Amino acid sequence: MKIAVIAVLFASVLAGADDADRTAGMRNGRWWNKMPIEARFGYLAGVDDMRVMVLSVVDALPHLTAGVDDMRVKVLHLVDVLPQLTPAEVGAAVDLFYKEPTNAPVAVIGALRYVKLKAEGANETELKRLEAELRQLSQ
Repeated sequence: MKIAVIAVLFASVLAGADDADRTAGMRNGRWWNKMPIEARFGYLAGVDDMRVMVLSVVDALPHLTAGVDDMRVKVLHLVDVLPQLTPAEVGAAVDLFYKEPTNAPVAVIGALRYVKLKAEGANETELKRLEAELRQLSQ
């Protein structure tokens, strides 16, 4: 039964994406705003599981990642917000980020970076700087 539910959610997530729903190949705020809450939570759970899995492999088997550009690992650390906040809190914070229409093209991973910075107590200037950077990257 769980597999059937997951398959239906996964199919609905895939069906809900078109070209405008992606920025640089990643899902963005247009996609986020179209999705039901279950799909959003599924996405956040997937991001968190992938982050934990990749970081544990990198930590446990450093010889496998020797010589690999560590930018992807750094990005995983940047979205390390999920342990600090509940999934509902993360989802609500991402929703608030996308309430600003000009943030719609920003990738969800970028929105998670913003949420992380805000959760860490960044001031308004730092948040605005990151928001502007994310908008530029989404052009």
